[in-house]
Amino acid sequence: MRAFPYLLCAAFLACGCATASAQDYVAAHQVAAARGGPLPIPHEVEPGLDTDRAYEIQKAIVARRLQTDAIGGFKGGLPTRAAQIAAGANEPMMGVLFESGRRSTAVAIRLHSGVTTMAEVELGFINHLRIDKPAPDVETLKSYFRTATPVVELPKVVFADVAKATTVDHIATNVGSDLYIVGTPVRLRAGAPSALQAQLEQGGVTVAEGRPAELNKDHWAALLWLVNKAVSEYGPVEPGRIFITGSFTKAAPVAPGDYVASLSGFAPVRFSGEQ
Repeated sequence: MRAFPYLLCAAFLACGCATASAQDYVAAHQVAAARGGPLPIPHEVEPGLDTDRAYEIQKAIVARRLQTDAIGGFKGGLPTRAAQIAAGANEPMMGVLFESGRRSTAVAIRLHSGVTTMAEVELGFINHLRIDKPAPDVETLKSYFRTATPVVELPKVVFADVAKATTVDHIATNVGSDLYIVGTPVRLRAGAPSALQAQLEQGGVTVAEGRPAELNKDHWAALLWLVNKAVSEYGPVEPGRIFITGSFTKAAPVAPGDYVASLSGFAPVRFSGEQ
């Protein structure tokens, strides 16, 4: 399976991948996904891939998915400047969460051989009003949101050699979006969530803890960027969508067993990994 993406790359190079349409990569994406194998790395399929072009590819992949699915929310990545510098990026990145990927707490997650599922503890904001246009500031943004909820995102590692993937590759492939477990929402109080603590346990053993830089980031500023990027790329956002701005914990691979995700101020989110 490891050689499969590069066979796809060779085929696109032969037909001039530098000028390939977004639909070309969508086709490659679908073939790899159908076979259960890793995806081709976009910048190897299309040398010179930049951020704008990566979002074009992402939107083409999302549009194909929306023929049989619906948008459940949006996910952010690289929310802090330190994370962006480490990744060689100039801004955060955004992907789409699908309604079919939503799960409730106490769910069993089926694990598949050859595919690595990761777990990340995050905070989700739920909009109660339709968002028609980018918000000019945080105060305007706050009027759209009444509740927040803990979320365990379960992104997939989609590349055979993830070390070769750059930010634009993650953007083009929808930032590994797959499953996400939604906990019990609580009403937002005045001000941003603060003094947060997060951890993920497996069988009573901590496998991931909250990182101070992520826990102490400006959550509203991160949400403002994510909402405005979502609206600019995908148009108006209907009520009830979930926005997650980035993981508080280091991503942990999911193995068979019982897990508990804790985020201070919220009820725990429980799930299990099963083969």
